[in-house]
Amino acid sequence: GSKLADQVAAATGGRADELTKQLVADAAKLSVNGEAKTAARVAAVQQLRLGRFDELKTTLTTLLEPAQPAEVQQAALNVLGSFRDSQVASLLVERWASFSPRVRGQAAEVLFSRPEWIGTLLDAVYRHETRPWELDRTISTDTYGSDGMQLSIGARGGKVHRIVARDRYV
Repeated sequence: GSKLADQVAAATGGRADELTKQLVADAAKLSVNGEAKTAARVAAVQQLRLGRFDELKTTLTTLLEPAQPAEVQQAALNVLGSFRDSQVASLLVERWASFSPRVRGQAAEVLFSRPEWIGTLLDAVYRHETRPWELDRTISTDTYGSDGMQLSIGARGGKVHRIVARDRYV
């Protein structure tokens, strides 16, 4: 590995992965503890970015509940924005109706932070405004990604309603 990886391995006696997993597990427990102080919970939520989305999805979904303090919800959104998993965008769109206006604003910023997530948001909005056969379709290439993914851009009346990976277009 890298010099940093070698240094971390040396400093932890080769137990870096094990220690990180324990740190994330402890942070997950504290982050959902409603009796803990909000500041401690927010700090714990921030440590969750060291984990993996697929292992933390349930915890992060719980932290987005309307009953959670706004600071905890916002910290969870920041952590979600640090993951690259496409399920993050779907999770935020699914939870959208339960967000307060302030949390919706931050959720929108998270969705707009990754070009590949913008399509999920536009797709959700477009479902209530227009139908696929009503859109003019243009094929383009994602200029933000290194893989040259093909995109289908659906527009009507000069307004873009939908951007999706070409293989998802219906």
